[in-house]
Amino acid sequence: MTRAGFVIGTVALFALAGSAAAADLPVKAPPAAVPAAYDWSGFYAGGHLGYAWGSSNWTAVPGISGALNFAQPIDNFRGRMGNFQDALALSRATGLDANDALAAVRTYQSRPGVSLNVAQQVTDTVGVFGRAGWADGNVEPWDNTDCDRTIEAGVSLNGKRWNRPDDTFGIAGVINGISSAHTAYFNAGGLGIVIGDGKLPHYGLEQIIETYYSYALCSSIEISLDYQFIRNPAYNTDRGPVNVFGVRFHWHF
Repeated sequence: MTRAGFVIGTVALFALAGSAAAADLPVKAPPAAVPAAYDWSGFYAGGHLGYAWGSSNWTAVPGISGALNFAQPIDNFRGRMGNFQDALALSRATGLDANDALAAVRTYQSRPGVSLNVAQQVTDTVGVFGRAGWADGNVEPWDNTDCDRTIEAGVSLNGKRWNRPDDTFGIAGVINGISSAHTAYFNAGGLGIVIGDGKLPHYGLEQIIETYYSYALCSSIEISLDYQFIRNPAYNTDRGPVNVFGVRFHWHF
């Protein structure tokens, strides 16, 4: 039996910087006057291809039917994007600002990527999950955020043990990274789709610990409280750490 759903969500986020002033939060530097080359008009297309399988023959706990599920999607987004190495070479040769240089080398090209998702039910109340992803870090992203590789693992518990079977508590750890060419572009003063400090002399992997509790008001409405601790936000070891608090509202019908 399948069910189609329509989801309406709202999110409120609050960020606090530990041992840092508000100015230390990872905010995008204000852009200078930009030429017409920054016009992003054009045709953009994305492709998503993948497969998934599962098995209920293995069980981690006697009496529990385990379900080990895999999914491996392959993505290929195509649009008017620039190559970081080409932009840096043009910037060095002509003295152009890194952002102007990236705009000047934009052509219709692809940014391929691949990801792997794994989920395992351990007991009737405990599940574990993991995800890993990679994308071509030489090409600028435009569809999501500035991330070229990621790995994540976590545990989720439903509220059956405390008589709230429709509630969920989860905790996960995430590590994000970008390529050397992507790092060099940021260090040259480049700005990304989401981040950019004007310089990135001290690169570090972005490390996140996230926990949440989803409270079911009824079968179709959930409210979640979320907390994230982020070390090296925007891949900058001179920033943060940052504490992010969020509230999510989920309604499906």
